[in-house]
Formats: sequence, structure tokens, C-alpha cells
Amino acid sequence: MPKTLILIRHAKSSWAIEGQPDFERPLNDRGMKAAPFMAKRWAKIFSPKVHLISSTAKRAHTTAQFFVIALHEEWGKPVVLKNEKAIYHAPLSDLLAIVNGLENKHSEVVLFGHNPGMSELLYYLTGEMISMPTCAVAKIELNIDDWAMVSEGIGTLAEYDYPKKHVIED
Repeated sequence: MPKTLILIRHAKSSWAIEGQPDFERPLNDRGMKAAPFMAKRWAKIFSPKVHLISSTAKRAHTTAQFFVIALHEEWGKPVVLKNEKAIYHAPLSDLLAIVNGLENKHSEVVLFGHNPGMSELLYYLTGEMISMPTCAVAKIELNIDDWAMVSEGIGTLAEYDYPKKHVIED
């Protein structure tokens, strides 16, 4: 069964608290509007069998939680979010190792993470040179049956979306 990998960069984070550890930075007002907006849009697109994995950094995990809520509302059933500390500011090699280690029972996987890793993984898989802005979503189709086969250039960018493409109302 072909695989689909969806990369989501965390929504816009706050730098308001001086000296706050990077890992603990929350979403700012713009991020708190963009994340639920994008989550509601994409909840209609994701397969009910989607497997969600998030960085444990506060801004990524909060972004992922908005998707969990939207998916729960869309499907009317609980949605599981797996936390993966290794996604936090992971270089391409670490992100690829995570993807290569996915269980094959999952045909559609979403990774919530950070730049530059998300953009580097997108480029590595598709050849598309796109720097993913905050809360961007990139859906990559992979014509493989085994996550261990994910390698350079095997993906096709099927969809790409980000908040500034839309008018987000309060």
C-alpha cells in the first residue's frame, strides 16, 4: 500500500518571555489563530487512519493538539498523538531515521516539527526547494510499501498549504 507523509511545521511561536528556554516557547496570538484554522481545513483531508507524531517542544505539541481536536470533531472518535522528543530541532538524518522506522501498518503519517528540518526533509524527498513557513502543511505521496524504503527523491509533493494563503478571521 503506498505511503503518505505529511509534514507540518509548528505555528508561530512567542518570544515574549525573555530568557525562556526555546523548548518551552508557546504559540503567539497569530499561531493560536493559524493552528486551529489549518487543523480544521486539513481534518477534512486526512484519512481516519492517519498516525500523528509530534515533537515534544511546546509550540509543536500545541499545534498538534489543535489537529487532534479538529480530527476528533471531524470523525467523532478519539485521536491518538504520539510524542517523539527526537523530532525537536532534528537534522535531516534524524528525521529520515524516524520515518524509516515507522511501522508499515501506518499508510498515512503526520510529523509535527521544526525548521530547518521540515524544509530539508521536504526537499530531500521531493526536490521541491520550499522553506516551510510556520504552520505550513506539505503532503508527500510515496510510491512504496515499506517506510524503510523512504529515500532521496522518491516523493511527490501532492499538496502544499500555509496560513498566509488564506484570510484567517478572529
